[in-house]
Amino acid sequence: MKIKNFMSNLFNSVLLVLFGVSMFATAGAADQSVSLENANWEVFTNRSNIRASLLSDDGKTLWVGTGGGLEQRDASTGKLVRVFTNLDGLPNNNITALESDSSGGLWIGTGGGLVYRSVSGEWTIYLRDYPAGLPSDSISALESDGSGGLWIGTTWAGLAYRTVSGEWTVYTTENSGLPSNDINILENDGSGGLWIGTSVRWNGEEYVNDGLTYRSVGDKWTVYTTENSGLPSNNINVLESDSSGGLWIGTMPHFNETEEIEGGLAYHSVSGEWTVYTDDNSGLPSKYVDTIEHDNSGGLWIGTWGGLVHRSISGEWTINNQDHLELPSIGTENNLACSVSGEWTVDNQDNLGLPSDRIGTLKSDDSGGLWIGTWGGLAHHSVSGEWTVYNQNNSGLPSDYIFAMESDGSGRLWFGTDSGLAHRGIGGGWTVYNQDNSELLDNKINALKSDSGGLWIGTYDGLTYRNVSDEWTVYNQDNSGLPANDINALESDSGGLWIGTYDGLAHRSVSDEWTLYTTDNSGLPNNNIHALKSDGSGGLWIGTGLGLAYRSVSGEWTVYTTDNSELPSGYVYALESDGSGGLWLGTGDGLAYRSVSGEWTVFTTDNSVLPNSINYTLKVMVAVGYGLELLIVACPT
Repeated sequence: MKIKNFMSNLFNSVLLVLFGVSMFATAGAADQSVSLENANWEVFTNRSNIRASLLSDDGKTLWVGTGGGLEQRDASTGKLVRVFTNLDGLPNNNITALESDSSGGLWIGTGGGLVYRSVSGEWTIYLRDYPAGLPSDSISALESDGSGGLWIGTTWAGLAYRTVSGEWTVYTTENSGLPSNDINILENDGSGGLWIGTSVRWNGEEYVNDGLTYRSVGDKWTVYTTENSGLPSNNINVLESDSSGGLWIGTMPHFNETEEIEGGLAYHSVSGEWTVYTDDNSGLPSKYVDTIEHDNSGGLWIGTWGGLVHRSISGEWTINNQDHLELPSIGTENNLACSVSGEWTVDNQDNLGLPSDRIGTLKSDDSGGLWIGTWGGLAHHSVSGEWTVYNQNNSGLPSDYIFAMESDGSGRLWFGTDSGLAHRGIGGGWTVYNQDNSELLDNKINALKSDSGGLWIGTYDGLTYRNVSDEWTVYNQDNSGLPANDINALESDSGGLWIGTYDGLAHRSVSDEWTLYTTDNSGLPNNNIHALKSDGSGGLWIGTGLGLAYRSVSGEWTVYTTDNSELPSGYVYALESDGSGGLWLGTGDGLAYRSVSGEWTVFTTDNSVLPNSINYTLKVMVAVGYGLELLIVACPT
């Protein structure tokens, strides 16, 4: 039994932890390169975004597909049994579709390929054209044909069919009656036919209304839209067939060039008659319909943006939402609710660890824990594995979008957000600074760096310094040597400050002398500075848009590119020292490590669990009580 729920995936990321006993050289010891054989990975993801769910054929297991992996739950209690991620065999943690076969196996559609998990737990991965005819790795829908075959909907690559014997056929707009190659949802009609739902799309000039398509067992194609049928909208979100050959269709509103097209719920009978239900003519609480599921009495459960509604076989409507039950916001991307004997359990961002999968910054604390700034709030992961989440509702944070963090050296923390600067004291008290109550140049904080009790603050509109006495000094292109006002990165050196901008690198000495470095007067390979990291000896590592640069304490420059080194990409977005002269680099095409002796090790999708690009943040820390060095990697998937 599938619960259809397909929502847009704008962006996801994972927090990866690389463990190793002998990964790094200890201070004063001989140099060691990173050992791939000794590297172990642990993955932390946010699973609050529910994409698909499936009740196993025996009714004992509830499979839940999330944006951060596949959950296995006890169907009778809702208790989480296990989480499967890319460490266990998944090609991608973004689970988009689920379907069972007749032998207890599970088909899993992801944002990075198709997977089959057998009843014995063996994994088989299908990627684009490997080992067979899958037209795309981006899977949007799965549907069994009832005879061991599988229909596979993809994003912008059409429809594929895999027979029980493993033969593939691909249908696109060029060789079939498909109106669009962007497949949203699939439903078997029980007689060998297939219903195909697509969404409204913009082709660059106008909205294209693809609507609903039916492929008969004889390969005859019929397209239904608002213009030639009773469909309330061409934006098809969910499909559910009934035992009499009819079809329930959940849609969403959309706009054409001149007006809004209303959505709602539609029923298409086996004889071709249409009935439409909206919030105007029925008990449907919203025109945005996300999920449809039959009950055991001929009724229908319908998940909408306005709550969960039940339509009985006699046509009576009952609404269950936040006003009526202990439900989260059903029909959103943030919650899983389970009811057992009338008691509700909600798994959401408050109890699944990470508040968001988009991670912007990392900061270790003095006790071995880790602070994680995300685009959905702030999380703390203690050394014992406990999670605490802070957001606008339960703390003094002015925004849930965290872009920068810095410690003042006394157990207090500074947080840069898109709505100002926040300070959290040792006792947990909060103070917020913004343009209204301070001399901040911009409320969007990109970078922070502490300095003898003071704080440097980088924004898109210049640089600000706040000293320990709460006195503020503002620096911009008009009153300083800054080459640009948009500050990307900050790094200190013996009282001075390095400042990375989109138009070059600047250094401010402790005596307020400014020096500008660009491609014209230095060894910089590019003026777009993404990351800065001191080597601890007066030298500076610089990540740019065209490679890695190193400036020694004596002013000599060395540039590393994809041509003269093993750097996997010229885009270097994140830098982190291992404390022993080695350097970790997050790039546009993998994670790289350069040892103090100049040896390179590159982690990619082929030799690790990492995705291709690592363009956010890195952190090396020591796990207290374990003696292991950890590399924390935040990256998109």
